Amino acid sequence: MPKGFHRTLILGNVGRDPDVRATQAGLKVATFSMAVSEKVKVKGEWTDQTTWYRCVAFGGTADVVGRYVSKGKSLFIEGRMKFGSYDKKDGSGKAYTADLIVDRLLLLGGGQPTESGSLSEGSERFESESDPIPADEDLPF
Repeated sequence: MPKGFHRTLILGNVGRDPDVRATQAGLKVATFSMAVSEKVKVKGEWTDQTTWYRCVAFGGTADVVGRYVSKGKSLFIEGRMKFGSYDKKDGSGKAYTADLIVDRLLLLGGGQPTESGSLSEGSERFESESDPIPADEDLPF
């Protein structure tokens, strides 16, 4: 019998340029934010509501993110949520985190790489699947 399963699917726009780093073991890790906007009815009026996600990609997918993803790009992401906590530096208690661990990434409306590594408009879609996730002790956060 399966232990459990959950998937998170989002389609939205990158909110800031990705930050790509490497662990001490050399594994690439990319972090970036995604804005997902949808129309909701509030007091009889339709309005845009935006939800922000902190996304984390590893290995080959992190490399793709670093090379092809930039602020404003449209992406489709399949992944899973990972929740955590840490003690605040000022000693005032705990802070809680919610990260979308990217398992699959689809670049939408992208382009070919330019000299700066960003995409030009009008290229084909590119799909990437994540490498296995490392043990927690190898993660830089």
